[in-house]
Amino acid sequence: MITLRQALNEYLSMRRSLAYRYQYEGIRLAKFIVFLEEKRASHVTTALALKWALQSLPALGEPAKRMTIVRGFARYLKALDERNEIPPRDLVPNGLRRVRPYLLSNEQVRSLLDAALSRSSFERPKGKYYCLFGLLAVTGMRIGEAINLIDNDVDLVEAMIHVRWTKFGKSRLIPLHPTTVTVLNEYRRTRNEFLSGRPAEKFFISSLGTPVLRKNYMPLLTTCAQ
Repeated sequence: MITLRQALNEYLSMRRSLAYRYQYEGIRLAKFIVFLEEKRASHVTTALALKWALQSLPALGEPAKRMTIVRGFARYLKALDERNEIPPRDLVPNGLRRVRPYLLSNEQVRSLLDAALSRSSFERPKGKYYCLFGLLAVTGMRIGEAINLIDNDVDLVEAMIHVRWTKFGKSRLIPLHPTTVTVLNEYRRTRNEFLSGRPAEKFFISSLGTPVLRKNYMPLLTTCAQ
């Protein structure tokens, strides 16, 4: 009979072979295994799973997230050994409400881009945020997908962007309009001049030549929206 640690390794390998990254889940489940070992438990029980989940802070629904992760693992374990228990789905309520998205009107998008463009004269690389916000508007990409774009994934010859490892662990291709290609080409040229021959790993870079971070663009987005 395999141990819980062995079962966890096999479970994570199985999930990742199905294109799930399972990084956050793997860390949490490893800590759950340590908790079970401290309790000298050889199987998952609902009581122990609940006790472990409630050890976490309630902020951002962490106990419910823990229970969801454990439930998936317990379901896998039960197929190996009936003594494992699968915690009920409603054992720990989430307590979070999904925020209703706010959709910008065409006029608001134009105002945002105009504001970003007005900053480009002192921005380095020039036009970075005008290009970034415009790309989000015309492609529907998530901000994390855009700022994590590798330079080689932006093919301006074929007018195509390759988005890798999206929210659900999949990849997709996004076609680009000729006007978008023109703007991206201009940004890439300006960026390469700014780097003075240094290679660019990410398509969008900061004034230090490093990847753009969320904490850097959010204050600017707020400023431009005012």
